Amino acid sequence: KRLVYTVGYGYNEELERFMKKIEFRLDNPYSKGVIVESFRKQTPFLINDMAEIEQTISQRSLEFARKIGAQSFICVPIVYEGDSMGVLLVDTIRSKRRLSHSDISLLMGIAPQIAISINNALSYQKIQENEQRFRSLSENAPDIIYTLDVRGALTYVNPAWELILGYSESESIGRYFIDFASGEDISFFVKNFAHVRDKKETVRAIHGTLIHQDGSLRSFLMSGAPNLDADGNVIGIVGTLKDITDRIRAEQELKKSFEKLQRAMESTIQAISTIVETRDPYTSGHQQRVAALACAIAKEMGIPEHEIEGIRMASVIHDIGKIYIPAEILSKPGELNKIEFDMIKTHAQVGYSILESIEFPYPVAMIVKQHHERIDGTGYPDRLAGNAIMKEAKILAVADVVEAMASHRPYRPAKGIGQALEEIARNKGKLYDEKVVDT
Repeated sequence: KRLVYTVGYGYNEELERFMKKIEFRLDNPYSKGVIVESFRKQTPFLINDMAEIEQTISQRSLEFARKIGAQSFICVPIVYEGDSMGVLLVDTIRSKRRLSHSDISLLMGIAPQIAISINNALSYQKIQENEQRFRSLSENAPDIIYTLDVRGALTYVNPAWELILGYSESESIGRYFIDFASGEDISFFVKNFAHVRDKKETVRAIHGTLIHQDGSLRSFLMSGAPNLDADGNVIGIVGTLKDITDRIRAEQELKKSFEKLQRAMESTIQAISTIVETRDPYTSGHQQRVAALACAIAKEMGIPEHEIEGIRMASVIHDIGKIYIPAEILSKPGELNKIEFDMIKTHAQVGYSILESIEFPYPVAMIVKQHHERIDGTGYPDRLAGNAIMKEAKILAVADVVEAMASHRPYRPAKGIGQALEEIARNKGKLYDEKVVDT
């Protein structure tokens, strides 16, 4: 920090140039000049004879006094709210008269007014700099930047306002912000602006819709913060509007494409299911019933909806591998021999081979592969046990057993739901997952 000459009166051009080159450093702890001391200690000094202080001030200060020809001078600190802002220096190089304590009193009365004026000037300068910085950033910002007064009328919009909404600055300033809002969003904007103004709280990334000059609707993420004066009073709102219209349109198109793909996948899965049931007419509807039961179990277990959809999709085609098994085996009325049963058991692995190359949004192929695995490792095709089996496959396994036992088969009559429930209860924790069975 340093003290430098700012303005003076009564000096000729030579002295004026000299004064502008002089500075008194405040970061030197050994500095002992009266000007520096007056600033540091906020104390006035009256000197009527330079000889009195020649031995106590620095050589630099002494040279300064001799250069300007001062014999008598007063230093008065300029203080604002406890902070030193400068020093008022008055000398008598023109009048040559001696200064008195009444002169100090006069200057001490003037100094606070000077301090207030300096503070106001600095504050104004800071405001101007901040406004200039704000405008510089705002004018080049890609998003809309706006300010409102306490009534909600626009007091400023940056160029992005016209680029995005089509309204010029002249036809926008002074109008209420809600004049540009779509009817259904007017109360929404009013509520949020009132919250910012009355609670002095910022709102961020709130979705709203404004009307373009051509009548089309534009979607925005709005933010707003209270605009405060020097005393902390709300004088309006300053905020931003980020145009997300194109993003929302892209999301809507993506959603439509996804739904279209979903419908196509559903149709494909249904076609596959139909093919299986055509090959094995005695189990017609089995996969659909298994899917309904598996989804009901999963929902009761609290499994998320998107995972339940994966279970449903796998359940509907879990027997797809049976298309590789001869129809006469699938529809054989008597008991299957070992070779025939071993062939039936291949359908889980065959189903996986058919489905693994299809990019499902869920692990459908693996669920299909594991739906005949058992908790104790006696299942097939990989003899997986315990936690090595997917929970989706555990759910499908129980649903498949229950539905199969409760329904008619070519080699036996339906055993009924009672025997099916007895089967899974008896083998709970051994063949079937405990949580699934208890559900």
